[in-house]
Parts: sequence; C-alpha cells; structure tokens
Amino acid sequence: MTIAQTIPTATSRRVKIIAFITMLVVLLVSAEIAASAFYYLIVKPQLDLTKAEPGHYYRAATNPRLVYELMPGYQGSQDGRDLHVNSLGLRGPELASRKDRPRLAIFGDSVTFSIWHSEAEALPQLVGVELQNACGRGAEMLNFGVPGYGAQEIREQFLVKSPGVSLDAAVYLLNLNDFARRDTPYEGADAGLYRMYQPPLLKLPFFIRKATYRFEKGTLLGGMNPTLQWYRWLIGGTRQQTLDDIGAMAAFAKNHGISFAVFILPSGLALAGGTNALADEQQTIASALQARGIAVANQADRFIQSPSLFDQTDHLTGPGNHVAAAQLATFVRNTFPGVAAAMGCQGAGGQ
Repeated sequence: MTIAQTIPTATSRRVKIIAFITMLVVLLVSAEIAASAFYYLIVKPQLDLTKAEPGHYYRAATNPRLVYELMPGYQGSQDGRDLHVNSLGLRGPELASRKDRPRLAIFGDSVTFSIWHSEAEALPQLVGVELQNACGRGAEMLNFGVPGYGAQEIREQFLVKSPGVSLDAAVYLLNLNDFARRDTPYEGADAGLYRMYQPPLLKLPFFIRKATYRFEKGTLLGGMNPTLQWYRWLIGGTRQQTLDDIGAMAAFAKNHGISFAVFILPSGLALAGGTNALADEQQTIASALQARGIAVANQADRFIQSPSLFDQTDHLTGPGNHVAAAQLATFVRNTFPGVAAAMGCQGAGGQ
C-alpha cells in the first residue's frame, strides 16, 4: 500500500469515529431531553401534588445532608391515626421542661417513626411503657425516626439533633433497607420524598438507577413486595459505607457521654418460611459492628414465631410493634446498666 492510499484510509477512519461519537452524543442528549420531559410532565406534578396535601408533615431541611425533615409543630390525623410532631421536629410530645429521668432515643426510619400507627402505639412509646412497667421510673422516650431515611441520614440526624436534648442512651433500630443510599443505584426508600425537595440534576441517569433498583426489588413490572435478592443486593452494595455511618454514630455517642447500641430488625419476608433466610447477612452485619466495639442485638426467634408481626411492605404491624418494644426494652436494660439503674430497674443488668 502506498502513502497516498494510506492517508485517505486513515482520514476515513477518523471521520467514521467522529461520526459515531457525534451520533452517540446526539442520542444521549435526545434521551436526556425525553427523560427530562417525562420528569417535568409526569413525575414532578405528582410529587408536587403530594407535597401540597394538607396532611403532608414534612418540610425542606436547612441541613443539605438531610434535605427534608419532619415539620415542627405539626398536628393532624392520618388514616385514622393521630400524628404530632413536637417543636424539635420529633414525633411525639414536647420534652419535659425538667429532666427527671433518663432520656432514651430510638433512631431509625419509618419503622421507628411507626408510620402506620397512632401516637400511643408508636414503637418508641411502647418501649417507654415496657420500661415503665419493668422499672420504677422508666425513661423519657424520644422518637428520632423519619420515614425514608437511610443510614447516612440517620447518622446526620443523630449528630445534629442529639446534643441539644441531653440524651443518656440511644438505640439505632437498624432496618435492613437502611442500606439504601441516595444518588446511587441503591437509592430507593425515600426517593419520592427526597426528590420532592431535591430533583435530580440529570434525569436520564436517575431513571436508569431507578429502573435498576426496581428490577432488583422485583417491583419494576408492578410488583409490590420486596425480594430476598433485593435485600442481598442492597446490603452487599453499600455494606462498608453503612457500617462506617454506624461507626461514626457510635464514636460521636462515646464522645458525648451517650450510651449507644444497635438493634437489628429482621425482614418479615425473610422469616416467611419459619427460618431467617437472611440470617447470614444479619450475622455479618452484627459481627462487623461488634468488632468496632458496638453493642448489638441480633435476634429473630421471637419474630419467626408469628408471621403476622410484619405487613407486606415489611413494616411492623400493631402486634409486631408490641413484640419489638418488649425486646427493645429488655435489650436496653441489659445493655445499659447505668441507665437501667437510673430508671429504677432492679438486679444486675436491669433484669
């Protein structure tokens, strides 16, 4: 081949490459335009309608890591259940004007918040009842649960809100879907609430991530219930980041004189067969936290005995809240002996 033949061939190849890149860019830009149109014409109006409903008890957070939070001072009724948010932005009554007993916080997501339950049946309130019955003075309970928060938001909630309320102890009720993580393929639990207040910059990657998430969860084609595969995918994808978040919470608690522990809540879906199908995942999580010096409760036996303790969305039912509250109260008494003594519990370890 002569030099004269080589030059046109090389030029032709460059032209083809440029044409391919140009076509690819045009396709991606067109897809982004279509995704943006769908977002602004279909998705955003739906989110805006939900946000404008009288019963919407959230607001934009000034903290950029939280993005949204509970609306302080909200009082209302949701589907027949009463719901009150105090001036601190926590579900439940105002804090006592004078601290006369230990303050115990339960941190977590919608399970801790008890999204389907009235005030008196909210999980932290029930823990308080159990402690009052078992101990002379009991504890003042604080519900730090916020629907949709994952571990990274729960960590931030703990770091910014706990110093101002004189906590003596805190328990992180770790729901397995807390491994969800914003702005990654693992974003999901609070995608609706989160995106009401922080729309995605690029819509095409957002929809691709959402499709991936729903495919793994088994809801891409209209299914409602999560799958065991989804839990494993979620936990495996963000395990180290989530453990680091919890480790940061434990370190912060230690530096501020707050007793801290983690209670791992099993998935009702995993218990459906009479055993815990995610026992290996839970044990891996528990062992990793214990290696960091964090007290952990990893018990599923009581939940296995009754499948009615969870609903189809893996939230605790009314009976489930009572069972979880009893277990949490026992865990608190056994894990925080100093707090147990201050509550008036009798015997070593609060037994």
